[in-house]
Amino acid sequence: MNARIRRGRLRRGRRGVSPIIATILLVAITVIIAAVLYTLLIPLLGHSTTPLQSNFAFGTPTVRTGTGLVGCASGDYCWSVPLQTANGPAPSSMSLYVQNASGYTVSTASWNFTFIDASNHVVAYSPGPQAGSSQGWTAGPGYATNNALTLSMTLWIDSGTTPIHAPPAGCILYAAGQGSWSGSVQASLPYR
Repeated sequence: MNARIRRGRLRRGRRGVSPIIATILLVAITVIIAAVLYTLLIPLLGHSTTPLQSNFAFGTPTVRTGTGLVGCASGDYCWSVPLQTANGPAPSSMSLYVQNASGYTVSTASWNFTFIDASNHVVAYSPGPQAGSSQGWTAGPGYATNNALTLSMTLWIDSGTTPIHAPPAGCILYAAGQGSWSGSVQASLPYR
């Protein structure tokens, strides 16, 4: 056989990938690369959230009346709520509000929510009805609203001079995550 003929047969015998399969492979590779980059870059872009409920919890609230202490004005009805778990969230990472057993928000603009430290110094405070949401938090002297809360801190809820009665079940305090924090935490507030 002639060498020229053999070369022609070899060329015809070498076939590449069809254009359709090549296009499908290119699209698949592009999608896989995009998914990997998205997974790697999402935490860097700040779009990921941390669940509040696994990093923050309230202790057992107690009723206080007219203590005159920081967070509870003299003659007012207040709740003192210790922190049971505090792993990273700050006042600026949550909003607080109180609902009754029927699911209606009972906290009003006249209510005050105040975090205090073990030395009775204000860490941060905000008025209701949804503290930290509409008006934001105000830091106490020496603190910033993005300072992490600690177990030595206490939340005071001052509802003013009018007592609230919500039978048959009491009121519920909610902390809803904001920003990079998601979810919510709750605690039952006893009657006053």
